[in-house]
Amino acid sequence: MVKIYLDPGHGGTDPGAVADGLQEKDLVLDIAHEINRLLRRYQGVDVRMSRTSDRTVRLQQRTDDANQWGADYFLSIHINAGGGTGYEDFIYNQLSSGSDTSAMRDVMHQSIVERIGMRNRGKKTANFHVLRASRMPALLTENGFIDHADDAVNMRDQTWIRQVAQGHVNGLVGLFQLEQRQQSEASEDEKTRTYQGNSIVDYLNAMGKDHSYQNRKKLAETHGITNYQGTAEQNLSLLNKLRDNNQSQQPVLSSDATGDLDTTSVVDYLKSMGEDASFAHRKDLAQQFGIANYRGTASQNTELLAKLRRQQ
Repeated sequence: MVKIYLDPGHGGTDPGAVADGLQEKDLVLDIAHEINRLLRRYQGVDVRMSRTSDRTVRLQQRTDDANQWGADYFLSIHINAGGGTGYEDFIYNQLSSGSDTSAMRDVMHQSIVERIGMRNRGKKTANFHVLRASRMPALLTENGFIDHADDAVNMRDQTWIRQVAQGHVNGLVGLFQLEQRQQSEASEDEKTRTYQGNSIVDYLNAMGKDHSYQNRKKLAETHGITNYQGTAEQNLSLLNKLRDNNQSQQPVLSSDATGDLDTTSVVDYLKSMGEDASFAHRKDLAQQFGIANYRGTASQNTELLAKLRRQQ
């Protein structure tokens, strides 16, 4: 199993580079999430991220986590600033040009440059902590300049975010000879219809929606979540609100058939219509009919049965 450690730079109290309403910490988190999503199409690869939301993580914490996990590759994702334009990447400056890390960087650099659609600023070295303290081959990528007008236009485009992520993934696939999962293991279409997890990013992906931090912040404001910072608690709250809203827009029952008029059991009534009679589905139905705190009690089931019959 190949272990890839993704490190979206900055976060929390450290916004990274900032210009014209854009923040590096948000952009690199979006790119990292997209890399993670794309890598799920491949077998034999495990991904760990230094952060999955807008939180502060010290540099030492990042490398300690990767080292303790036993990562095979450390990939730190950044956005540049300072008046330039284009893409560049870095490896530790004490490594020789004949090192494994240097050879691996050659593959990553070419793959990213082919996708990112920006000027190639070249392959560079530096004494950055994440490159120095990681015990595995490590690369830090600088994906455009946030304070350059043309680069910033790209950064506001979700298609460009996906292209950057795809370039990184293409490099990783080449490095580790990753093979795509068999179709039967779970197609993207199947995932979009059946996602039941607790990740707001994965949920939006499954719905074919923009999962960027900026869009999640807009959705949070729309659903009454103030001061959205991408914390775990806020993300879970947003996920639940989006699910509730999606369910409220769905038909209460999928069948037009009339249920058993003689039964006094809501379970039997639903089964007689060919509907899902599980507790989870009954809880969804109860919520749509305004029955709060549904626990499946006799009185709640009787009320739900009456409401279903009136609808039919």
